This record gives sequence, structure tokens and C-alpha cells, in this order.
Amino acid sequence: MKKYLKAVFLVGWRIIFAYFAWMIRYSRHPEKYPIEVRFGKVQKLAQRVLKAFNVVYDIQGLEEFYKNRKENENHLIVCNHLADTDPIVLMALCKKPIAFVAKKESEKFPFVGRIVKCLGGEFLDRGDLKQELRVMMRIEKRIVSDENLDFVIYPEGTRNKDYKGGPLQFKYGTFRPAMKTGVPFTIFSVYGTNRVLSKKFKNKYNPIQVRCIKTYTKEEYADKTTAEMALIAHDIVKDNVAEMVIKDKEMMHSLNKKHQYD
Repeated sequence: MKKYLKAVFLVGWRIIFAYFAWMIRYSRHPEKYPIEVRFGKVQKLAQRVLKAFNVVYDIQGLEEFYKNRKENENHLIVCNHLADTDPIVLMALCKKPIAFVAKKESEKFPFVGRIVKCLGGEFLDRGDLKQELRVMMRIEKRIVSDENLDFVIYPEGTRNKDYKGGPLQFKYGTFRPAMKTGVPFTIFSVYGTNRVLSKKFKNKYNPIQVRCIKTYTKEEYADKTTAEMALIAHDIVKDNVAEMVIKDKEMMHSLNKKHQYD
């Protein structure tokens, strides 16, 4: 309870202020405001939220990802999904505007839905195949036409509650927007995000690991199907998560005298 009271004291008022100052306005008419402006506001808020929960980062590959990519080239980012904190972490760390493909239900959530709309994200109804196809086709167009915007999709389709195990099966359709348009896609992995907002964990510091693992260009996936790439990406993330579980124990031990893993 103590960590929630602290967070409310530090950023609760900022979230309420942001909701009325710009979140409603940006979410209703995102096309009226540059994506750099909208993302800048969201990123600052995300950084303050994570700071309030004493998040400590261990980041690998992110600097190289932005340094080595082509100028004005959009990417599709795919990442494992452990908690509601996952998007907040990417919002806080990414150096280029990102938009999320979120589940349809989250569109009605007061803050989450607004933030997704602020960034120009899309909402996917997993129970409606026709709607899902329409959304993915729209992403195919936007990932090429929208300037300075990467799209983030969680290929598991839902949160993985077994955070110590490997990721859930990756959905093949995740890779379609990139592979059909020739856009590069980049594989990320995260770990430790499940503890940040959970009442179960009472650690003072919350270590989060973020790995930008590998980018696949058009030339590298040209002879692959979406199903094959889904399996390859899944195994890459699975191996990384296994390494991150070990590193997580080391970080928890060094940061917290009394620490909880489970």
C-alpha cells in the first residue's frame, strides 16, 4: 500500500492534470497535432510514473537500434507481454514516436484508451476476424505512409501470467504488416514489468530489463512466411527471457535487501 500512496502523491495529480489539459484533446483529434508533440507529452508522463515506482532499468541494444536504422524509416516492433506496465516502459524509453495495437476492450479504459488514441494507435477485436483483418490492413498502409511513427504489436495477443516461463505462442498475423510492405521489424523482450503495479510485490526498487534483440530487413525475411517468422521470433524471445530471469535475481538481490521473486 505504501508504494501506491507514494505514487499517487508524486504523479497522481500529474495524471489528472494531463487528462484534462491535453489527453482528451489529443485523443479526440490526434490529426490536428504533430505526433512529436503528442508523443513528447505521453513520454514525459510515462517517465514520471515509472520514476514514482522506483523503476531501475537494465537496457541493451536500444542505442544501437536507433543509431543503425535508416533515416525516416518506420519499423514494426514486436515484444513479449507480461503486464500493463509494458507499454509504459516502451513509451518512456523509445526515442521515436510509437503507436500501439491494443485490444478492443482497452478503448473504453479512461486513461489507457486515451493514451492509445493520443498516439494514433489501433484497437483490435480478437473475436472478430473481419475487424481484425481491416485493422491489420490499415496498419499496413499507415506503417508506410505515416511519417516518423513505429508501430508496436504484442504477438502473444494477451498478457503472459507465467512470467518465469517462455512467451506464449506468437500469432502469425503480427508480422503481416511488415512483411507485406517490406518494412523492417525489430524484436524486443522485457522482464520485471509484472512487479511494478502489483500489490503482491513490496520491493523498494523495481528492476526492469529491456532488450532490443534483432532487426529483420526485407532481404532477411524475403524467403520466410509469417508463420516461420513467428516461430523464429518466439524462440529468440524465449531464449532472451531465460537469460533475463537469471539476471533479474541478481538485480533484485543487489537493489533490495528484502526482495520478493514470486
